[in-house]
Amino acid sequence: MSELNTDYFARCITILEQAFNALNAQGSDSLLYDIYRAACVK
Repeated sequence: MSELNTDYFARCITILEQAFNALNAQGSDSLLYDIYRAACVK
């Protein structure tokens, strides 16, 4: 039985965490806020 490779999922979680932290560092009227929010939704 082969093991499931979770490297891709680990990378996605890291990216989501970084986007979420960057989102929280922006004001809600910032263009970067919209960019990071879209990245989190994706």
